[in-house]
Amino acid sequence: MSFPLLLDRDVGAGAAIFTSVHAVLDNPLPMLVWALIVAAGLAIGFATLLVGLAIVLPVLGHGTWHLYRKVVEPASGGAARNASGALANT
Repeated sequence: MSFPLLLDRDVGAGAAIFTSVHAVLDNPLPMLVWALIVAAGLAIGFATLLVGLAIVLPVLGHGTWHLYRKVVEPASGGAARNASGALANT
């Protein structure tokens, strides 16, 4: 959660790490499953002599961004999203 948070908002590294730790503590099972998916994807990427990383890394990055958007609440005053993920008029 730290890296997407640093890209999305104007926060420091300490706040990003704090938020990431709390996200893991609040959602231990989904975060464990995601960690296993990331580890398996990276293992597959390395097992294919690093060629697989060209596919695996963008997929993991995209998935991590969506996980971040679901776990960390939108910044106040920004565009809010409804249940379907579409931007809602605020």
